[in-house]
Formats: sequence, C-alpha cells, structure tokens
Amino acid sequence: GIEHEAGIFAAGGKGRVSRKTPDEITASGAGLRVNPATLVYASRLSAKVDSAAVQDGYQLYHHVFFYTRDGNWAVVQQGMNTDTRLARRYHWLGSAVRDFVCEPHSAICCDARGETLNLVARESEATRSASRMIAADHPDRVLREVKKAAALELPRRHNITPGDINPKKLSTVLVKTYEARPADFEALLALPGIGPKTLRSLALLAELI
Repeated sequence: GIEHEAGIFAAGGKGRVSRKTPDEITASGAGLRVNPATLVYASRLSAKVDSAAVQDGYQLYHHVFFYTRDGNWAVVQQGMNTDTRLARRYHWLGSAVRDFVCEPHSAICCDARGETLNLVARESEATRSASRMIAADHPDRVLREVKKAAALELPRRHNITPGDINPKKLSTVLVKTYEARPADFEALLALPGIGPKTLRSLALLAELI
C-alpha cells in the first residue's frame, strides 16, 4: 500500500495471478515517470523466453515483476519439473539486459542440470536467424521442406516423426508469422501464439534446411 510513496512496485505472483501482471503494471501508470507499456513488454517477453525459448523441462508457474517509477526493473520467475519435483528459478535484471534474446539472464538457479534447448544462448544466434527467416518465408515453400524432412533419418536417433513437426499445426502458425513478417527473433518470439512447440519445430527445420 505504500508503492507510490516508496517508488518501488511489485506485480504478478503464482499461477493465475501472474497473468494479471500487465494490468497491475498499467494500473500504476500515474505513479511512473516512464511509459508503462515498456515495462509490460519486459514482463511479457521475459516470461515468453523462459517458457518457450528456454526449453529445459521446467514449466513456469511463478512470475514476479519488480519495478521503480523511473523504469528500472527485475524479474524473478520459477518453473517446476513435475517428473523430478524440482524447481528452477530464473533471474533478470533490467539494467543488465542488452538483448532480450541473447544471454538475457542474470542467473538461472537449480540443483539439477539436464539437456536444454536454449534458443537465447549466444551459440544459438544462427538458429535464431534461420528460424526468423523460415517464419517469414511463404508457408507453402516451408511445408514442402517439411515433407522432405519427414523422410530423413538422423544419426543417433530414429527418423523424424510427425510429433517433431506437425505440418497441420505448423501451417496455421506459418500463415500468421508470414503475415507479420517478424524483423528478428525477438519480434518472432513476441508474436501471440508462438510457443515452445513452434519454436522447437522452427529450430529443427533451421538445422535441417
């Protein structure tokens, strides 16, 4: 109740409460010296990165966005792996974020490590670029490549299955991304409806094509 006096605000929380974060930020607009839309964008994209661009087996269930009236911000969010019953926490510090989709975290904390599809790693730059190009290409051309990919076999695993790339669902998403023509991977990630499965499909196609 003293946010406007202290100049420090907190929005979000656990489960469904986290979805109210944009509205909470916007509601504090009168006490801010910056456009709340920039803070809403930071909140949404940080959640999108850790739920879709970093695929490590931990499902986000907690998102808290801290900010000041001058626009400084930090994010603490947590994911849960229901199989191992372990949690993983993701830390963001706005002043340290130079690029939302290239090494944006201040820290990721967990007692266990495993295989991760990390599309915001510095080493994933080529995949990000190729994914964006595929997303902006004509859907028919991309889907022709998908049909070819279904017949390929990769070393160290079985042939690619429809579960890896679902042409029907991918077609719907590709129409949306083709119309939006995202300028870069960040713009692609920010599009509504672009989730983990879509990014995984695009990353696989980027590697194959």
